[in-house]
Amino acid sequence: MMTSAPTPMLQKLAKMVSDPNLKRLLAMPEQGRLQAMDQTWKQMVAKGADAQAASAAIDLGPLLTESEAISKMVLQTGDPGLRAMLPEVMTPQELGQLMEADRMLNPKQIEQALSLVANPPKS
Repeated sequence: MMTSAPTPMLQKLAKMVSDPNLKRLLAMPEQGRLQAMDQTWKQMVAKGADAQAASAAIDLGPLLTESEAISKMVLQTGDPGLRAMLPEVMTPQELGQLMEADRMLNPKQIEQALSLVANPPKS
C-alpha cells in the first residue's frame, strides 16, 4: 500500500488518519517516507522480527488500522478505483489473507506481522 500508492493520494489520506505517527509518515515526500519506513523495518528486524513479516506489517498494516479513514477518502473522492490500490480490510483475519496472497507469507510470518501491526515499535 504505502510503497505503491501515489504520494499525492497518501498526503491526502494523511489528513484523515488517526495515528499521529502514520499521519506524519504519509505527509512526507516519497523519499522521506521510504527512508522512514526503512528505519522502522530495520528496527523491527533488529528486535528479531522476520524481514518479510516486518515489511508486510509496515506496508499493509495501515489497511486495517486506518480502514475507516481509507473508506472516507474513497467516498469523498468518488473514485472506487482507489479500492484496487487500497483494498478494504476490516479484520486481522482479512489482513492475514491479504498478506498471504500479496506477500506469500507463511502462517508463522502472518502471525508475527499481525503482532507487529497490533504492537508497532515506538517512534
